[in-house]
Amino acid sequence: MNNAFLTAFSLDWHPALPWLWIAGLALVLALVVVAGFALRARGVILRALLFAVLLLMLCNPTIIQEKRKSEADIVLLIVDRSASQTISPRPEQLAELLPLMKKNLSELSQTEVRFVDFGDREFEQGSRSFLAIETALADVPSDRLSAVIMVSDGQTHDEQENRQALESTLSRKFSAPFYLLLTGKAEETDRKLTLEAAPLYGLVGEEVEVRLSVEDSSVTENGLVELSVRQGDSEVEKRLIKLGEEVTLSLSLLHAGENHFEFSVATREGELTEVNNKALLTVNGVRERLRVLLVSGQPHQAGRTWRNFLKSDSAVELVHFTILRPSDRRDDTPSREMSLIPFPVYDLFQERLSEFDLIVFDLYPLRRLLAPNYFDNIVEFVKQGGALMVASGNAFASPASIFNTSLRTILPGRPTGIVYEQAFKPKLSDLGKNHPVTSSLTTAVGDEDPDWGPWYRQIGIEPSGGNVLMTGVEDQPLLVLDQVGKGRVAQLVSDQVWLWARGHEGGGPHAEFLRRLSHWLMKEPELEAEQLKAVGKGDRLLIERLTLGTPTSVSVTVTTPEGQSLEAALERTETGSWKGELNGLTSGLYQLTHGDQTAYAALGLSNSVEFGDAISRQENFLPLVEASDGKVIRLQDNPIPTVRKVAFSRRLHGTDWIGVRANAVQRPLGQVRVSLFPSLIALMLLIGLMLFAWMREGR
Repeated sequence: MNNAFLTAFSLDWHPALPWLWIAGLALVLALVVVAGFALRARGVILRALLFAVLLLMLCNPTIIQEKRKSEADIVLLIVDRSASQTISPRPEQLAELLPLMKKNLSELSQTEVRFVDFGDREFEQGSRSFLAIETALADVPSDRLSAVIMVSDGQTHDEQENRQALESTLSRKFSAPFYLLLTGKAEETDRKLTLEAAPLYGLVGEEVEVRLSVEDSSVTENGLVELSVRQGDSEVEKRLIKLGEEVTLSLSLLHAGENHFEFSVATREGELTEVNNKALLTVNGVRERLRVLLVSGQPHQAGRTWRNFLKSDSAVELVHFTILRPSDRRDDTPSREMSLIPFPVYDLFQERLSEFDLIVFDLYPLRRLLAPNYFDNIVEFVKQGGALMVASGNAFASPASIFNTSLRTILPGRPTGIVYEQAFKPKLSDLGKNHPVTSSLTTAVGDEDPDWGPWYRQIGIEPSGGNVLMTGVEDQPLLVLDQVGKGRVAQLVSDQVWLWARGHEGGGPHAEFLRRLSHWLMKEPELEAEQLKAVGKGDRLLIERLTLGTPTSVSVTVTTPEGQSLEAALERTETGSWKGELNGLTSGLYQLTHGDQTAYAALGLSNSVEFGDAISRQENFLPLVEASDGKVIRLQDNPIPTVRKVAFSRRLHGTDWIGVRANAVQRPLGQVRVSLFPSLIALMLLIGLMLFAWMREGR
C-alpha cells in the first residue's frame, strides 16, 4: 500500500471578543459568584452556571475534523548499465541481485520504488552516475526520500562540479542514506592503451604525430610491451615501448579522406578486459592546396567563368594563362609596351608539370606553341594520377583540334566535325542521375526537364569510353568523364557554361557544377561514383554501397578484428544506393570488401572513455556514502542484503541488511469545523437559565 487516508480531531477556540476582554469579564463574574456564596444568596449556583454558559459562548469552542493522506516513502534504485558493466562477472552479479532487490523493496509497506537504468550505448560519454542521480531526484519531495541505492562498478565520468553539487544537495535537502552495491572483483588488474594526443586532420603525403601511453596496474616497475600499429589492412610499425611512459609516433596519411589507424598491445593473462588494449584513430587527410593550371586559348566569357570559380576556391592555387599569339610569331612591339609575358611552355609542361593536380584546356586550338612531346607529357601526367579537363569550342571540331595530338589516347570523346548552333537545355543522362558529380544538380533526381537556362552551342562527339553524365542537342553527349590509368579526364563539349553564371533565362547551378567537376577530377573521396562506405556507431556497423552498375543484389564481406568473415546483405534505397547494417559487434577495425572496393571502419572511439579505467572501485562514491550515513557493499564478498524500514532514531544498516527511513509523511486534504456552542442554542440555553434563576430567586 503506497498511501492511506486518516481522520484526526482537534479543539480550537474562536472568541467573539478579544481574550483580554473575556478575561476581564470572567474576573468580574467570578467576583459576583464569590460574593453570592459569601452572602449565601439564593440561586447563586444557577447564576454561576449562567455566567459559565455566557463565557463559553463568548469563547466559541470549535471541534476541527481534519482529513490527511499518508504519503508513501520513495526509494530510488539506480542501476548502472554502461559498457564497463558488461565485464565479467558484473553481468552475472546484476542478474542475481536485481530480482531479489526488487522483490525485497516491493514488500515494504508505504513505499514507492523508482527504478532508474542509465548507461551509454554509444560508449561516447562514459558513466554519468551523478547526473543520473540528480535527474532522478529532481521530482522527489525532500521529506519523502527514504533511500538511494546505487548498483554500479564505481566508475563515473561526471565533471567534478557536478559531483560536489550533488553531494551538497543530498546533505542539505535530503536526509536519506546512500548505499553503493559494488559490482566487480576486489582484486582487479588491467592494462590499458591511451591516446594522449592525436590530430583530427592532416595533410596528404605528410606525417602527423600521435602521442600515446600504455599502463599496467599489476606492474610496479617500468616494463616493456610490444606496440603494433596498423593502417588499413597493413601493419606499418611494431616496436617495444616502456610501460607508463608517453611515446610519440609519426604516421603518414596516404590519401585524402579518412585514414584509419589501429594501435594495440598484447593481452596479459588475468587482466580485466582486452578492450582497452586497443585504440582506434581516424585522421582525415586533406590536400594542402590543389594546384590548377588553366590554359585559355583566347579571351572568352567561359574562360572568365572558369577563372573566377577557381580563384574563389580557397583550397585552389591557380596558374592562368590566356594565349593571344604563338611564341615564334614576329611582333615589332617594344617589350616595355607589351602587357603580356611570354608563355613559359618548357617550365610548365616539362619541368613543373608534376606539381599540378589539374590541367584545364579552355577553348584551346592547336598552335605551334606546344610541341608534340608536351602533349605526351600530359598523357603520362594523367596516367600517373593527374587530371585533365578539356572545355571545347569550335576549334575542337576543326583540323586545329587538340584531339589531333597524343591526347586522343586519353580523351573519351572523338569529334565528329559537327557544331550545333541552336538553343538546348542541358539534361542529365541516366548515369548522371546517380553520379555524385551531377546527381544533386537538380532538386528532383530523375527530372527530365530541370529548370535551367539554355545553351546555344555544342560540339558533336562520338564517345569512345567513359561515362556520359549530361546530354544536349538531340541527346548528344555534353559531359563525359573517364578514368585513365591512375588519373582522370573530363570533356565538356560546349563553351556556354558562362550563360548559367550570368543568370540567362534563369541560369543554372554553374558554381556547384564546376566545383563538383573539378573536385572529382582531383579525387575528392565524397564524389567517387563507386564507393563502399561504413560507419561504426555503438555496436553497429552502418554500410552503404554506391555504384553506377545495376546489380540485382549486393552482399558485402566484412572481416572482423579477429579475422572472422561475415556477410552483410544490403538493400536498395530510393536514391539508388545500397544500405545495410551489422549489429552486436565488438570494438576494433573492420575491413569491408565488395568487388574491387575496399573500406575500413573503426568501431568504438579512439579513446574509449568507458574502458579508460574499468577497474571496480568505491572512491568516487565514498563522499556520498559517508555524508548520508550509508554503506558500501561489495557483492563479491557479501551476501545480497535484505531491506528493512527503520525509524529516524534507529541504526540504518547491519551486516546483512540495509535500512530505508520511515518518514511517515502526512499531507492535509481538508478540514471540517463544528462549533460546540452554536449561537442560537447558546442563546436559548442562556435565556432558559436566566428564567430558571429568576423563578428560583422569586419564591
